[in-house]
Amino acid sequence: MLTTEDINTIKAAVARTAGIDARAALARCLADPTSLKILYVLTRKNNVCPSDLAAILSLSLSTVSHQLSKLKQMGVVSTIRHGHMICYSLEPTEKSDLIRKLVTMIMDGKLNGGVV
Repeated sequence: MLTTEDINTIKAAVARTAGIDARAALARCLADPTSLKILYVLTRKNNVCPSDLAAILSLSLSTVSHQLSKLKQMGVVSTIRHGHMICYSLEPTEKSDLIRKLVTMIMDGKLNGGVV
């Protein structure tokens, strides 16, 4: 059982946790099978257009575009224009390095049911 001091210490630490909503959104993103598959493709290849993702994943273009929009809003992917085509890549940040590692571990079966 926790003491009052323990409770207050942990409560203060949780209150200082900035950006918890953004981290929770990222965790939900990794829990979504479509987003996870898109991210897996983007860990393997940069500058992938939505139509190629749709073909690779056997999904509709609207489904892929919707997920890419969410990923872009979270700052996980970036875009580049090639003529009339917009292509997507993982955003080159520390966050994307972590995402790359997690996605690869999940998709390669190294994370199963919470067991590492």
